[in-house]
Amino acid sequence: SGTNQVKAVMFHYAGSSGTAYNNIFYGSTTMNFGSYTTHDYNWFYNTGAQSEPNMQTGTGDPFVNSSLHNFRISSGTSTGVALSPPYNVDSDNNTRASIDGIWDRGAFEYTGVADVIAPSAPPAVNIN
Repeated sequence: SGTNQVKAVMFHYAGSSGTAYNNIFYGSTTMNFGSYTTHDYNWFYNTGAQSEPNMQTGTGDPFVNSSLHNFRISSGTSTGVALSPPYNVDSDNNTRASIDGIWDRGAFEYTGVADVIAPSAPPAVNIN
């Protein structure tokens, strides 16, 4: 029993049941909630048939660069469900729904700016 968490994504499992809200499931072709008796406001792409009252179906990779493990979202999602702390702050310490009033699904709130970390300038190079 316990809660496994990345800020603002909720998976709670307590023995024989669990909850899953505001998650992004991308390319999980065998997605099955099994013992998660309560799940809603999740985003799905290429996950097989899913059924939730407030689900969102995506049309492609929602992440800035999933191949390099940058799971910040490249655009906003349909609004998820508001959750209590500590889930109201994302993994970059952005407060959910503070910019556009929409609680984005996934581990990161979309901030409306490029969520790509620019490379630092190389040190000076001297050629003799």
